[in-house]
Amino acid sequence: MPVTPAVAADDLTVALGGPPVLREISFAIDPASYVGLFGGNGSGKTTLVRTLLGLVRPEAGSASLFGTPVGKFRNWSRIGYVPQRTAVSIDAATVGEVVASGRLARRRPFFLRAGRADREATDEALDRLGISGLADREFAALSGGQQQRTLIARALAGRPELLILDEPLAGIDVESQESLAATLAALHDDGRTLLAVLHEPGPLGPSLQRRLVLDQGRLVADEVSA
Repeated sequence: MPVTPAVAADDLTVALGGPPVLREISFAIDPASYVGLFGGNGSGKTTLVRTLLGLVRPEAGSASLFGTPVGKFRNWSRIGYVPQRTAVSIDAATVGEVVASGRLARRRPFFLRAGRADREATDEALDRLGISGLADREFAALSGGQQQRTLIARALAGRPELLILDEPLAGIDVESQESLAATLAALHDDGRTLLAVLHEPGPLGPSLQRRLVLDQGRLVADEVSA
């Protein structure tokens, strides 16, 4: 039987009130894949991610998550999104509180108090990212690498099947990049689908199974990594 893609686009065109930003993009990412999405500034990477997250409506074509059109997708707990660290402003919150907020999509209704499952998932995510000892530290006081681990742990606390990471290595030192790359590879080895938005592969390169390349809103390469 054909495998239902975790993420797919079919002739996707997106225009943000002007000329198309994305033009006729088509691809499908199988579950448990580790894919890098590459492109320079203005290539359309951010718009594509926003479209996959349901934040931007296509002009034409479609995008889907686990076989469901994004506009009709409701099971967002299956998706974990890690934004660019530099785009996140978190004041007066501890690492533990930031990670625990990743459980909100799992609560029905969301304003219920955290239960045992929430606490266990939060503790598990803190441990998996190696930041249990930082749980009581303020997020704003952390190094760039520690902040990035916290944001990934927040997404992981929801126990998603798909992780979308926007420039996960940006702005952190080389040693932290290599350590984080190993952690992401381990998360993929657990069976998760990873889509990482990147300028350069860096330490993630050896783990990537496939590379999608955008240029001026078009998909110009779809390569299987050697």
